[in-house]
Amino acid sequence: MSPDIQQLRHNVRLDRIHYLPVGELVLHDRRLRKRSAAAKRALVASVQGFGIVLPILVDANTVVVAGEGILEAARSLGYIEVPTLRVEHLDDSEVRLLRIALNKLGEKAEWDQIELAAEFTDLLSLDIDLAYEVTGFETPEIDNLIQGAATADEKDPDDAPVEVGEPGSAVARVGDIWEAGAHRVLCGSSLEEENIALLMGEDRAAMVMTDHPFNVKIQNNVSGLGKNKHREFAQASGEMSEAEFVTFLSRSITALAAFCQDGALLYMYMDWRHVWEMMSGIRAASLQLFNIAVWVKASPAMGAFYRSQHELCFIAKKGHAPHRNNIQLGRFGRSRSNCWFYAGVNSFGPDRAEQLAMHPTCKNVAMVADAIQDASHRGEIVLDGFLGSGTTLIAAERTGRICRGVELDPLYVDTILHRWEQATGGKVVLQATGETLEQVSLRRAAERDAVADASAAAPPDASPARPDIVVRPRTRRAA
Repeated sequence: MSPDIQQLRHNVRLDRIHYLPVGELVLHDRRLRKRSAAAKRALVASVQGFGIVLPILVDANTVVVAGEGILEAARSLGYIEVPTLRVEHLDDSEVRLLRIALNKLGEKAEWDQIELAAEFTDLLSLDIDLAYEVTGFETPEIDNLIQGAATADEKDPDDAPVEVGEPGSAVARVGDIWEAGAHRVLCGSSLEEENIALLMGEDRAAMVMTDHPFNVKIQNNVSGLGKNKHREFAQASGEMSEAEFVTFLSRSITALAAFCQDGALLYMYMDWRHVWEMMSGIRAASLQLFNIAVWVKASPAMGAFYRSQHELCFIAKKGHAPHRNNIQLGRFGRSRSNCWFYAGVNSFGPDRAEQLAMHPTCKNVAMVADAIQDASHRGEIVLDGFLGSGTTLIAAERTGRICRGVELDPLYVDTILHRWEQATGGKVVLQATGETLEQVSLRRAAERDAVADASAAAPPDASPARPDIVVRPRTRRAA
């Protein structure tokens, strides 16, 4: 090609965008790229989110040179016209070469994983109406990017200790609904569907992640001879018979499932002693057993014969719709099995004492976060009926999900709220009044003091009056 022609082509200005009816554009007979159904859906989502922001490149005969996927997405969305840019300075063979070049050259570049993760992290902190899948990245890819960019030696923001109050000192009260950012925590019983209805409204959960009490006494079973002593749970702490525990689990699972989407997976922890009771509860709720994962801990607990080093996580499915599957046999870099190797509370690390102080059966946050990422998308709801020390809430916060949690014990609710504030720097708010946790704490402490002062100032009760002595008239006559 002569220098004059090269210079002429450098000076060509493609600056006339024409809107043409979609029916006038012609797709090339030879389609160079194949698109899966998922790829087509991604293009449609992108056009829905952004509109058509780049013109479709066409030749002199209105045959599409670049933008075939955009044109198909526009047609499926009912577009009447689309923006086009006509390439008229190239002959037919050059246009054919250009088609190949425009498709291939983009493949020569690669993503800077650290910068891309930083960009997604920034975007996820903003209030954006668009779903992040409009970028073409799927939820598991975004999750993996952000996690992969995190430094391995970074201190876990959840490692700081949280002080647990004494009985009678709780700020939370039964019936409270607390808002922690996008999350909500209700102090009450998750056996009652009306409580979960207050928490959920019209929303429905994409999954359940919950740790039912095992109907085992805490003292001498979970709390040993160490310095950390724990109160018995408010429910199912060894006081129930087998039949009562089955009823308890059945009511709980049925209530949780009622507020889940069709196809949702319910992750429910239980020990090996109560497999039959858990299966009975799952069947009573008309759920399908999907799998059983085994949490294999780094070290065993105390005990005789076979020391227990695992917990079971029963995974049940609601309904018949497809479940969320962010693993897809490692397609997104997530290689997962039903054996989960994570440290237990016996070996959480240097902050083990603080974890034990918060709750006797703390779950590993990383383990819960991984399971949440397996079966839900960002922005979806994870429901927990026994929130305990708030591990599901912290895991949801880390993974961009929304937690809706129920906890009956007001002291544990306090722990949950303080733990979230400490991990995020945010402020928890009482839904009914808009007060912060600190404000409610001061107000309710003052109310307790006022009651105590009034009680102390009250005069002592007078001694009970002696009963009147009734003298009955004699009815017997003297002899």
